[in-house]
Amino acid sequence: MKKIRTTLTLVLISFLVLPLTFVAAKSDDTATQTDEITFILGKGGEGFIESLDPVAYRYTSEYDVIAMVCEPLFTEKVLGEGMSGILGTSYTYVNSTTLEIHLREGVTFQDGTPFNATAAKWNIDRFFALSIDYGFFGLYLLQDKTLFNETIDLSWIPDDVWYVAVYNHTEIVDDYTVRIHQNIPYDISSTLQFQFQISPTAHADFQYVPLRDDNVGQVNWTVNEDPYIGTGAYKLEDFDVQNGETTFVKYSDYWGGEPYIDKIVFKYYQSVETMQSDLVSQEIDACEILDPTTVESQDFLTIVDGGISIYSEYVVMYDTIPLEVRKAFNYAFNYAYYIDEVNNGLATRSGGALFKGVQYQNDEVGPPGFNLTIARQAMVDSGLTSGTDVSTWNTDDWLAKADSTEPFANYTLAYYTGAEDLALEMRETGRQIGIKITLNFYEQGAYDNAVFVPNRTLTQDMHVSGIGASINDPVPWLSLVYKSGGFFNDIFFPEGNAELDELIDEFILSDPSDTERRAEIADAIQNKINNELYQCVWTIAPKTLYAYNNYWENVDLYANDFYNIRPKSSGSNEEETLGIPGYIPALMLLALIPTSLIIIAKKRKMSLRLYFNS
Repeated sequence: MKKIRTTLTLVLISFLVLPLTFVAAKSDDTATQTDEITFILGKGGEGFIESLDPVAYRYTSEYDVIAMVCEPLFTEKVLGEGMSGILGTSYTYVNSTTLEIHLREGVTFQDGTPFNATAAKWNIDRFFALSIDYGFFGLYLLQDKTLFNETIDLSWIPDDVWYVAVYNHTEIVDDYTVRIHQNIPYDISSTLQFQFQISPTAHADFQYVPLRDDNVGQVNWTVNEDPYIGTGAYKLEDFDVQNGETTFVKYSDYWGGEPYIDKIVFKYYQSVETMQSDLVSQEIDACEILDPTTVESQDFLTIVDGGISIYSEYVVMYDTIPLEVRKAFNYAFNYAYYIDEVNNGLATRSGGALFKGVQYQNDEVGPPGFNLTIARQAMVDSGLTSGTDVSTWNTDDWLAKADSTEPFANYTLAYYTGAEDLALEMRETGRQIGIKITLNFYEQGAYDNAVFVPNRTLTQDMHVSGIGASINDPVPWLSLVYKSGGFFNDIFFPEGNAELDELIDEFILSDPSDTERRAEIADAIQNKINNELYQCVWTIAPKTLYAYNNYWENVDLYANDFYNIRPKSSGSNEEETLGIPGYIPALMLLALIPTSLIIIAKKRKMSLRLYFNS
């Protein structure tokens, strides 16, 4: 049976975004409204937890818990439709360096503390204080001061300090209005979707330090001793990762109305097959599925196409691999086979440097396609084939060279649990161009150390990675990952490029309202990364497929809208449902390890073209 570990890392977290999968425990159809209503949510992975701090978390399993208990100021609604208010109602820049936020009234934290401007300021100050040292925004909140010398006086910054902090302070305007004052004119509104609010009363000792990092773990977290308080519809009741379950109970005084479901249980599975079997046996009532043939015959289940994820799976190649060889890998990867056969059709081609759904992503300047003629010519251009006449070689000759004791090159590739398929496909890709790739497997913690280039503990030439990105704002992704010196540059794009840096700076400083010019710059950036530098092999954007028990109605798992889910026997109607809009939890950047079950090793040779339009 396949074992999987689900992680997020980073958002800018961000932030894939996988939908929470809500599942219901079996109930008697004659249940009355006074009976406790419980959902059991089938989730792939081990529920790995290191921190539940909404500023300092890294893994998808941590985010899932945080998002149940805490809420952000705003969130991205659906792909490409901007942000909607959660604890905030509106925001606007009143001038180039002042962001005004209006807050929702009538909200209390789960410990009774009012949510108001004082609480919001406490959390905003905390977010900007901790993000740089513990969070994932890094240089997004520290910008090159030379970019702004002509627009604002920065003479107060010492000469030996290259950066300027974007954030200055937060001002309380009235009980439900705050203003974020900045040092430079730089749009930070996208950070509002990551500013999950925690109770300043319950967590008073932790405004400027992470929440009990030493006590949050698979064994040590104790809910009663270490309260975890947000404004969400559910409170954390029991945290038992070792037994594979995390339990939440409803917060009756929730600002949107009392939730209909009394209890939600996350049930973690290390085996996809076991999880799908439990769905069929009705031990759980919903989960993501990999193979619809295992459940489609069950007339009590509904299968839902959740659409394309904003997650992208790819391979990073270090500068130990020459540019022409990186080009060869890009053209030698058989993307159609990897999508249709290895991933059962549950994927589409990655958008490349900017992911599917991200503003300004353009397939016309997307990554290369499969073309062995171009790939093998790139190998010749690299000089690695010097001394060997490959002009008459067929595929068998290239494969034999890779398998010989003297291949054209030897490279190493690091991968993790769940990325076996991609690692194997990259090894086969190398064989197509006469290169031998040695695969190095690492467990979760060891893998993190292995791929952070400055602290590398092994000799490696490439590594498998996966990322989810903010839907509407490409600036954080561009500045953090692709710009030289960016916070994650060494991890994802280690070589860097001066011309690319100039394009990114131009994009950062461009007028957000001039979408035509920004699109031109974004095209140039994508073309540079995808078709000139070839730093990554961009493979797939997974699709989400889930199933749920027909016992329930108003099910919208992809939108993370569980307020309206209820048994069909409840006699509910449209007028009885809660007036809370569903929304996609916003995750910004990324995962060193895949966040989706769909990326697990899948060797079933079947295609889902009947289920999806490619």
